[in-house]
Amino acid sequence: MPNPHYDSVDNRILEAAGVVLAKSGYTKATMRSIANKAGVSISTLYHRFNSKQHLLSSILESVWQDLADGALSIENDAQMDPLEKVDAVIDLFIETFKKRPQRALVFIHNHISLMQSENDSIKAHYLHFINALTQIIRSGIKNSYINTRISPETFTFYLYGGMRALLHEWALQPKHMRLDKLSAGIKFQVKHGILHW
Repeated sequence: MPNPHYDSVDNRILEAAGVVLAKSGYTKATMRSIANKAGVSISTLYHRFNSKQHLLSSILESVWQDLADGALSIENDAQMDPLEKVDAVIDLFIETFKKRPQRALVFIHNHISLMQSENDSIKAHYLHFINALTQIIRSGIKNSYINTRISPETFTFYLYGGMRALLHEWALQPKHMRLDKLSAGIKFQVKHGILHW
């Protein structure tokens, strides 16, 4: 979902930053290479984003906001049962990156350091995502869809870790792996391991 505070130039810069950061890595990427890729002057880039850290934070905040908003929407959807909601969260996670594999690499390589930084907004979005997924699992246990011996919190981190690992492998070679097939495999394995019956 586009950030309403960004205009088309900001979005072009963020797209370019995602490509450059994915290709070069945070340390080797330069503001000049990002400006060149975006087709803007270096002064325009610095006027809109004052550092690589600002660009990186903006990219990952957007990712986490999309994930958090989507997970909360899924959690509150009364039309889906808990297992359908687990599927929907997996689909959400995959779809967030499917059209932009470069953002997957940026996410995989940088999200831990940003979570340890002072960026409260990213942490808040992350916690909303994790809490929504935990509530979905808890609801599945309560309604006898999911094995009662499963810890909702532990399973949430297990599921999130699996999705992250899948994303990492796909981001490294998106042309050689079918994300939808891998996603279907994860959903099958996850559900057949947690079913109550």
